[in-house]
Amino acid sequence: MKRRPTNGQLEGIYPGAYKMPKVDSHAADGGELADAALAPLRTALAELRERSPAVCMAAALGSLRSNVDPSEEACATHMTPLRRAEFIGGRLAIRQALQDAGHAAPVVVADGQGVPLFPEGYVGSIAHKHGRAVAIAAKTTTADGLGIDLEFDENCDEESLVAEIITEVERPGLAAIRAAEPTVLSPATLVLAAKESVYKAVFQITRTKFDFDDAELTFRADSRSFWAARFPGDKYLAVRGEYEIVDRWIIAIAYAVSEERGPASK
Repeated sequence: MKRRPTNGQLEGIYPGAYKMPKVDSHAADGGELADAALAPLRTALAELRERSPAVCMAAALGSLRSNVDPSEEACATHMTPLRRAEFIGGRLAIRQALQDAGHAAPVVVADGQGVPLFPEGYVGSIAHKHGRAVAIAAKTTTADGLGIDLEFDENCDEESLVAEIITEVERPGLAAIRAAEPTVLSPATLVLAAKESVYKAVFQITRTKFDFDDAELTFRADSRSFWAARFPGDKYLAVRGEYEIVDRWIIAIAYAVSEERGPASK
């Protein structure tokens, strides 16, 4: 999917873009700084975990001082320091999520396209934003594919984002989100997060790329849940998802299962 510009790119494009406090990528991934930076993400993940106890979730800071497996490190040798710090943070988060899901010593390398390769018998997903990383993992008995996305609620140019992200069919649902989530500055960013999570969950299974207008979601804002009504692969896959919002951080997770398996497991 085409990604929305990062906060750094937004500055200068959209007047008044929110400036996220920076996290030092050279800092150790523990202590008060990490606790403060990760607190809202951990709160959101805990809420999501209560609704989906079979799925394990974790958060970590991007860091250049934390150790990962040499095979994981090899995947990041060509990256800039900032991108490498994000990559390491993502590997720290997915390592914790996979361990919580039952894997003793998980290692997650990437294929030639940079797509994470999870240990046999497990599925997962990783997301990064503003020096933070979140990850989700479960055994394949729970789902055929998982997706997670992390966004920050910024109302920079909502009209342009709606035009890019929202289909005509989804516009009534966007109005319902605005009514149910009055503190959200950018409802379109919430839909973006949900669509990104759906894309990741489906792509793991189909390896088919698609854009925002190739998928349509239906939201139930009262339960902070959604399901994919249309997407490439919808004839044999069912995808549902959930989201949480804490301190303007939005986390969306999606579960894809084959129609033969039945509804996505909780």
